[in-house]
Amino acid sequence: MTQSQPPLPQPKLESAGITSDQYFEFTPEKLELSNGYLGYGGQDQLGFHLSVLTNMGLLTAVRHTNLSLWLEAIKNVVRENYRLSTPNQK
Repeated sequence: MTQSQPPLPQPKLESAGITSDQYFEFTPEKLELSNGYLGYGGQDQLGFHLSVLTNMGLLTAVRHTNLSLWLEAIKNVVRENYRLSTPNQK
């Protein structure tokens, strides 16, 4: 029987905890630094990044980074989603 992967952590505005299953699945035993990037063995790091944001809380993350970059990222995602949901018009 194969074990299913726990759901990805879902960051909220305020700091929140992750489950022990999420910790064991998404947190590396050892972080490495390669070309200025934190990583571990070429694995998908989305779960780890979402774990950190969940623990930190989005409000704290925004307060400690450049707000204009968050706004630009949101604008890009909204634009991308709009393009995906709108049929090509000629």
